[in-house]
Amino acid sequence: MPKTPANILENIQTQIQKLAKNLANPKDKEKYMELKEKYYLEFLKKINRSNNYDIKFPTGHFAPYKYYIGKGNNSILVRAALKTRFWWSMGDYDEWEKYNFLWTQWRSGRIMEVIGTKNEADEKKRAKDGSTS
Repeated sequence: MPKTPANILENIQTQIQKLAKNLANPKDKEKYMELKEKYYLEFLKKINRSNNYDIKFPTGHFAPYKYYIGKGNNSILVRAALKTRFWWSMGDYDEWEKYNFLWTQWRSGRIMEVIGTKNEADEKKRAKDGSTS
């Protein structure tokens, strides 16, 4: 009997629940992230089929976005929100340039240097747009 979309989702959900018990092992965490991504894509496909849409989703694996949450400024709320999204991952504290989201209460010189000014961001965008055309 072929697998129905509901069975596929249930199967993936079962695997996710088994792995969620112990994510200390990096291989388990990687597999967990892959399953969460697969579950999300299957869910989107199911929604599209129910609405008679046929949308092709990218099949490649993507690196999760990295974030840093400092203390204060509702950091507990922001951290809890990002933890529920499998495509976001807490980064380590040294590579600020590779972060996609920084949240902090205080102005840190190191963080402000990485963020830069709006003019610097505009210049980078113009340079990038100019090199692709």
